[in-house]
Order: sequence, then structure tokens, then C-alpha cells
Amino acid sequence: MAPLTVLAEHSLCDSIRARTLLVNTCVMSLYLHDLNLLGHLEIMERFMLMKDGQFVMKLGEALFLDETGFLNRSAQAAYEAENATSDSKSERRSSMTSSASGGSGASTWRNVQLKWPPRSGELEMTLRAVLLECFHSTLSNTDFVSSGTNSPDVFDVSEMDVQEEAVEREASPRRTMRREVDAQELEESLAFAVKEYDDQSKICRDANALDALDFLYLDYKAPRPLRLLLFTPAVFEKYTRLFTFQLRLTRVDAALKQAAYLVNAELQVMHRLRFEAQQILDGFRGYITDVAMGSTWHKFMDRLKALQVRLEDRILSSNSNGGDSMSDYGDDIEQDDQELENLADLHRYHDHVLNRMLLQSLLKPKQAPVLSIVHGILNCILKWSHIVNRLPEADATLLRDPIRVLEQRVVKMQKLQTKFRTLCRMLIKVLTALIERGIDLDAPDGDSRCAQSTDRSSTETEFLQQLLLRLDMSRFNSP
Repeated sequence: MAPLTVLAEHSLCDSIRARTLLVNTCVMSLYLHDLNLLGHLEIMERFMLMKDGQFVMKLGEALFLDETGFLNRSAQAAYEAENATSDSKSERRSSMTSSASGGSGASTWRNVQLKWPPRSGELEMTLRAVLLECFHSTLSNTDFVSSGTNSPDVFDVSEMDVQEEAVEREASPRRTMRREVDAQELEESLAFAVKEYDDQSKICRDANALDALDFLYLDYKAPRPLRLLLFTPAVFEKYTRLFTFQLRLTRVDAALKQAAYLVNAELQVMHRLRFEAQQILDGFRGYITDVAMGSTWHKFMDRLKALQVRLEDRILSSNSNGGDSMSDYGDDIEQDDQELENLADLHRYHDHVLNRMLLQSLLKPKQAPVLSIVHGILNCILKWSHIVNRLPEADATLLRDPIRVLEQRVVKMQKLQTKFRTLCRMLIKVLTALIERGIDLDAPDGDSRCAQSTDRSSTETEFLQQLLLRLDMSRFNSP
């Protein structure tokens, strides 16, 4: 006679586990299929992680484009306000005309005190127009590609290809269940918003600072079941940190490229600093886009897509067998499915992926010393762009005292170049030391089980090695 524990295990526990697994499978399929979880995650990738190239381009033009961008329009509006309330209007108007004659509206930044952050609705309308343009352009492109007979000849879709696609859909209908989030849903759920600060001293009051736009964030109202279990406030706070960091990099890149058109050919030090800064910024942005966020997110999405297919396979096979094979239901579960068998595991895995991206982007609290060096480099690039933007204004005094003006330019650029190179070499030295010493990837808020399953093949310092290679491939900045 078998012991009672063995009898209970085979008669009760196996049946309970099989039915529990079936219920979890149905619930997971509900989130992945009916609630279109993958579609909403793709929205997070496009906008919160700035993977949509059109969105990044339009946002940069709306905020940072010279003369027509919101920041420069704010400067011009502040000029007009100063001139309207000043007693010496003619003198200020003449000074503004002389600075504008150089062809750079951005030169007004150092001559006007902006009220920052802006309180008018102009910024909200500007950013709303950017989102609407991205929504509808995406919808029109989707309709154009799927229009069939109205498509141009460059697509060259034959009848045989259409028949083969129809046969594949009939053979595997589960692969066509996922749908895209349409433009109307995006208009109702995605919008820019302004952060609410408990401490007013944390608000940046300088429009020229690196963190001048940190008060902006993207608010996405996902369906209520997704907000309750996956897109919680804590999770959205991590998305916002990633978005804010990407916005900073976009601003610095725009400032560097716009200032490059105004570089004075007489200063070789200015050219050297420009190319060095562009190389460092391109390397860091490429690392963030391709490795820190891109590679990690793609692995996450690929795993969820494979999980959705396997879940639908189980449901279809269970329905075809009439539900008689529940006792053998858990025999063919893969290792990945065992670690994502319910919503709690999915929530932990999603949270772990965000923690991983924050870690690889150097945005974790324990990485603050390294991030401060990166911010110092970005501030140097912004300062360089501000100096270059004031060159037309300085050219007006060049005729009066050319030697003094040239000496001042050279001294400023040499000091800035020395500081920039010092910070770059310091960053390379710190990254090299971290690689040699090794780091602990298991953050306190991470999930070790998910980390083991998703990063078995990667070493602890692999992402730092890739960052170091992109920043200093030629060993120019090596200490």
C-alpha cells in the first residue's frame, strides 16, 4: 500500500497543477491576445524608448530647430517682451538687429533671461502636433501597403504570393491574431504631460541647461487591466527615466549639428573639438540605441511573441482533444514557459527588462558617479554650441579690437577642449576599471530568476565592453 502522501500527489496534486496551468494559460492568452499586450508594448518601444525615427526627427525639429524650434521662439518672445517694457527701446532694437544680422537667431540665448519652464499652452500644442503627425503618417503608410490593387508596381505582389500567404494564414491562424494599435486609440491614450514636483527647487530654471526639458514626459493610458498588473506607476517611472535620458541626448545632438554650420574656419581648436565631440556623442547614442535599449528590448519582445504562439498552440490542441489530456498538459512545457507561467512572472520579467535597460544606460542610483561624468561631457558640448552661437555677435566687435577678440576665443576654446578631453579620459578609465574588476548585475529591484533565464550567454561586463569600444575604438582617449 502506497503512503498517503504519494496517493495525494498522484490523485490530487497532479490534477490541481494541470488545471491551474490551464487557467494560467487562458489568462496569459487573454492578456497577450484579447488585450493586445504586444501592441501596447510596441507603442512603448516607438515613443517611450524613441525607436520611431520619424517621431525623434519631428520632436527634434519642433523643440530644437534653429529659428523655428520652440526654444528659440521662446527666446525671441522674451526679446520682444523686454523691448516692449524698456525705456530705451531704440538702443535694444539696434543691438538685436546687429546680433540678428549674423544669421543666427540662437545667439539671443545669452542675452535674455527666459522664464523657464514655460507656462503657456504653446509647448503643449507644439508637441501635440508632433504626435498627431506621427500617428496619421503611420496609419497612412499601413493603409498604403495593405491596399492591394492600389499599390504601385514597386511592390510587385503576384497572385501566387497572395495565395501562399492565404494558405499560411489558414494553416496557422494564431499568427494573425495580433493587431496594431490604430491612430484613434493613440490619440486618446498618448500625450505629453508636465511633471508635478513636490519640491519646487528641483525644477530647472535655466533654458540652456542639460536638464531644461526634464519636466516633460509621455503619458500613456493603457487599458485598465494592463495598468493594474503591468503598466503600474512604478513601471512607468522607469519608462520616463529612459525617455528623459533619450531626450537629453537628442537635444545635445541637435545643438552640436546646428552649431557645426557656424564654426569659424579661423579657429582650428574649434574644429578639433567639434569632431571629437561628434565622435563621442555618436558612439554613446549608438550604444544606447543598439545595445542598452535595442538589444535588450528585442530579446524581450521575441520571447513574448514565442510565448504567445506556444500558448495558442496549447489552447488549440486542448480544444481539439476535447479537454481529455489535461493530466498530460504540463509534460511538454519548455523551460521559458515555466518561468513565465502566470501574470506575476510576466510582471517580474517586464520589470527586470526595464531594470536591465536602466543599468546598461548607466541610470541606476549606484551608477551616479559614472553618469555624472557623462553629464559633464554633454554639458561641455552644450557649452561649445552656445559659444559658437555667439560668434556672429562677437564678429560685430571684431573690427573694433580684432586681436583681443581672437585671443578670448582661443582661450575659451582651449579651456573647454581641455575639460572635455579630461572628462572623456576619465570616463574611459572608469569603464576600463569596472571591466577589469567586474560588476554586480543583480540590482536590488531585479529578479534573479529572470536574469538567469535571459542573460545566460552574456558576461557581466559585456555591455561595458561594447560601450568602451564605441567610445574609444582608436584608443585616442585612453589615459
